[in-house]
Formats: sequence, structure tokens, C-alpha cells
Amino acid sequence: MRVEYFLTENHGKRLLQALEVMQKIGIEYMIEHGRKCVLVEKGIISDDYVVEK
Repeated sequence: MRVEYFLTENHGKRLLQALEVMQKIGIEYMIEHGRKCVLVEKGIISDDYVVEK
């Protein structure tokens, strides 16, 4: 079974914005729980990354 999704420009942009928010929340959560080194090792963030407030 194969499924394809097509997003309109408006919905696509909103979906990407939602994913960016979720990713930032995940990064902040990992940093708050002492897992920053994992994110740095995987190249997801730099060592000098600062959580936005």
C-alpha cells in the first residue's frame, strides 16, 4: 500500500511551522534533562546553543 500526501502552499507552510515548534520543544526538553551532549554529538545543535526564552 502506498500513500501520497499533497499539501497546499498555505497548509504546507503551517505544517512546517508546527514541526519547527515541536522540534524546538524537544531540544529544550533534552537540554533541561541533561542530554545536550547527545544533541551536540549528533550535530543537531552546536555546543554554544542557547535556549530561546
